[in-house]
Amino acid sequence: MKRFVWLPVFLTALLVATVALAQNQPPPVNQIFDKDAPIARFPDLDQNRDYTGDGVAETKWCAPTAAANSVWYFGNAGWPELIPGGANNTAKADALITKLGGLMGTNDAAGGTTIAGCVNGLQAYFNANTTTPFTVTYNSVFTLPDPFGSPSAQNLWNWMCSELEDCQDVLPIIWLPNAQGQPRIPSEYEPEEVDQTPLDSISGHLVTMTAFTWPLPGGMIDIHDPDDAAIGTGHVFPPVPFGPPGKVTYNVNLVSQTGVAPWTGLQLTNPMGSLRNAVIVGAIVACPVPEPSIFLLLAPGIGMLVLRARKKK
Repeated sequence: MKRFVWLPVFLTALLVATVALAQNQPPPVNQIFDKDAPIARFPDLDQNRDYTGDGVAETKWCAPTAAANSVWYFGNAGWPELIPGGANNTAKADALITKLGGLMGTNDAAGGTTIAGCVNGLQAYFNANTTTPFTVTYNSVFTLPDPFGSPSAQNLWNWMCSELEDCQDVLPIIWLPNAQGQPRIPSEYEPEEVDQTPLDSISGHLVTMTAFTWPLPGGMIDIHDPDDAAIGTGHVFPPVPFGPPGKVTYNVNLVSQTGVAPWTGLQLTNPMGSLRNAVIVGAIVACPVPEPSIFLLLAPGIGMLVLRARKKK
């Protein structure tokens, strides 16, 4: 009978391995996934606020604001220690954005936050405010190339959707449209330049991804934009269900400067959206370790071992 003691362990390991393999594959075709359903846990924090109390709205830049959305989401998803004071209120949100900006080295004079600073600052916040290990990862069309080594926006999209579905938080990095309102593909930048150049100074912007419909072409993405509200209107902590104006849906299509592969960006289109013709070129992903899906798979095996141990007594 002792050989059966290892059965739950074997089955659990098999399930974990299966999920690990599945996570390297693109999401199922026609899948629709929304992290705001059925419970709204994402706030829509505003980067344009009167932080000093002088009646004039100052900007705190997009990166610490979008990252604060991420932190707040995890605070409402099982890690309340990540939210200052543990309450949905403006004063605490302002304090969180300011704290993240400091950790990220956000520089008003230079014009924003570097991608490397955003990754390191967000990681530092998790390290300092929770005992749960979190990882913060950055990928772009350059780091997820196609089999021939060319930039791949398709691989970036697959990764973003897979990570969001696995209960992680995804912060897309986008280039804003040019002066004529047309997509601007950053092929002139090397990855290391982008990592170390403040986003705002190169018309870069950071937002929060909350939902997707996967297949391309024809995919869709829902985002919260830190800069989509009238200046000084404040942070939004809406009731369930989460709806406009906090979240905007965009169609997503592969785009490049030549109009053909290799694809170097994911173009957003929506006549009503403030980011129409913006292009996603990378993303930052935050996640707890182990991932929640792994905990769910381990639970049955651990439970069977506990029951068996009790029976032996």
